[in-house]
Amino acid sequence: MKIIEGLPFEGQVALFDYIDQLERDPIAVTKQWGEEDEITREGIFGDGLGMISLLVNRDTGVITALQATWAGPS
Repeated sequence: MKIIEGLPFEGQVALFDYIDQLERDPIAVTKQWGEEDEITREGIFGDGLGMISLLVNRDTGVITALQATWAGPS
């Protein structure tokens, strides 16, 4: 939640919409970050104004956000 709270309101709304997509299929809506291991991923949200780095454990379904950045209006 700290990552979400650190974003301005517009970024939070966009990230919550993106989280819905992540929960359905995190591999389909993200791209590799570094070496392709299907664990370390990055996603673009909010019409390209936000970026999130995350870990995806496909075995357990757990998605761990590492960092989110918002370049849109605050």
